Parts: sequence; structure tokens; C-alpha cells
Amino acid sequence: MTPILGSYALGSHCYFFREGDAITVPAAGSAAGAATSANQPAASDPLYMNLGPILSWEDDFKAGKVEEVWGPSPGKLQLLDEIDLKVMQKCKFDVEQVSAIALEIFYRTSTKLTAASVQFNPNNAPTRRGWLHIERYDQSNNFFFACDLWGRIRVTGGVLGKDGGLTKPSFEMTVYYSSLNTAILNNQ
Repeated sequence: MTPILGSYALGSHCYFFREGDAITVPAAGSAAGAATSANQPAASDPLYMNLGPILSWEDDFKAGKVEEVWGPSPGKLQLLDEIDLKVMQKCKFDVEQVSAIALEIFYRTSTKLTAASVQFNPNNAPTRRGWLHIERYDQSNNFFFACDLWGRIRVTGGVLGKDGGLTKPSFEMTVYYSSLNTAILNNQ
């Protein structure tokens, strides 16, 4: 049975685990220790931070460089193939609430913001890297898709409020290569 044949309204949930934070529940093939591109926390690790209720989301692949392959047929050169030499994946999503992790990522602070740690220096750390865990469910609340991706996360477009409306941060994750990047579909 093909799991993607049909029409779906998918709800998305996103969780982030900072690079360097201590893993308490390691994923298969990983170990306790600091989170890195080669050491992944399990989705059940309680240190994953919920990025907030997802309003909208988009997964996107871009070809960074495509090489065209040409050959004569019989004499005029015709396009035979295209080979992707570089590709980039981005995950973009908007959330309904402002969280400490959203402010930490936006203001690029080295301080890990918590209820006990609220003072920070803006723009004194590189953009956060870490693991993004995504879960998606269909309109009947059935599991549909999950993935774990290593990369760099940013809050894009600023943190702003308009006309007394809600502040809704927009996140963008640029996915970096890791042999532990993985995804799974519901097979029912």
C-alpha cells in the first residue's frame, strides 16, 4: 500500500536540540555525550525543545549546481541528462508563540535561556546548530511522517508585531550533511 496516495491536511510539530547539549537518551548508533552531527539524541530525549505550535510549514530542495549532459542525436546536440552536483534542503515554518529558544536563536546569544537564566548579550554567538525533529500527523491524528535533520537554524524576518497582532516567529533550518539524517513514513 502506498502511504502517500490520498489527500491530507498535515499538522506539523518541530523540536530542536542544541549542538553541544548533553544527550540523555541517545538515538540508535549514538551515545550519551554532546550532540553533534555524528551523535544524535533520540526523539524521546526530554531536552528537545518544542519550537511552538506550527502555523505553516514548507520543506524545500534547491539545486545549487546542475551539470547538463549533451550528446549528438544524430548530429545536433540534445540534452541527455542533468546531474545535480550540489543540492540544498531547507525546512521553513512559522509558529504561533514566542519561546525562549526562539529568542535565543534570533538574538544569537550564547546564553541558554531558561526560567532561571533570562539575561543575555545579543549577537555574541554564531547561529545555532543542532538537531531538528519533525513529526507530522494527518487530519485524523494519525502519524504520517517524521524526520531528524542536522543543520543550522535561524529565526528569519525579525521578531515583530503588527497592529497589535500576535508575534509569530518564522524559523528556517538549513540542513547539513549527517549520516544520521533520516526520515520515515507511516506505511499503512
